[in-house]
Amino acid sequence: MKIKITSKEIGKMVDYAVLKPQVTKEELTALLDVAIEYGTGTVCVRPSDTPFVKEYIKGKDVKLTSVVGFPHGTTLTSAKLAETKEMLEIGCEELDMVLNIAQLKSGNYEAVYADIKAVNDLIKESGKLSKVIFETCYLTDDEIVKACEICIKAGVDYVKTSTGFGSGGATIHALKIMRANTPETMGVKASGGIRTLEHALSAISVGARRLGTSSIKDIVEKAKKIERSNPESLFYETDTENINELGDGY
Repeated sequence: MKIKITSKEIGKMVDYAVLKPQVTKEELTALLDVAIEYGTGTVCVRPSDTPFVKEYIKGKDVKLTSVVGFPHGTTLTSAKLAETKEMLEIGCEELDMVLNIAQLKSGNYEAVYADIKAVNDLIKESGKLSKVIFETCYLTDDEIVKACEICIKAGVDYVKTSTGFGSGGATIHALKIMRANTPETMGVKASGGIRTLEHALSAISVGARRLGTSSIKDIVEKAKKIERSNPESLFYETDTENINELGDGY
């Protein structure tokens, strides 16, 4: 399959993930410079980093994103709401919340819905964008479909494959299920193990509109190289048949 897309467009699809617990402030600053240089759509950082990052990227063409209930989704809804409220007050323009994986797998769908709906309503009241992380490596196909149904009912903006901290990352299989079971008005975000241009294009080819990755430099540089070698063509070949498991982590 061929996709028509530019290196700049790919960069803008990226939520540049800086979520590893051991990243120091010095390392964070260097990574933010990479995000700014390569034109990411957002930087997705740890909640405690948001005040610093908000100031650091001021005036830059990059949005601030953070996470809620990360990485397991099992915190109380009241805690998620408090975290959401503070992240919005700091200035996050988008938030990625983890659904309660244990409750979903236990069949407590009303509890999962109530949790997502409460957080999503708070985000939407602020006019910001919401994403819900499934952690698909732990879910059956039927559970992924059920999670999509719950998110549709709750009115979220995006459904997302992974935290990057589970036992596996995004797969083409999971992305296809998510895209097939959500309306076109809802976005699908692929995250977890997307480290190459081929991985990124494979995810995009099955409907991903956002990419969660920390490998933007490698991805965009290869796209630029292709553009330089053939400036008349913006068509990149991708093969989803040979890329199924995209790996784990960011």
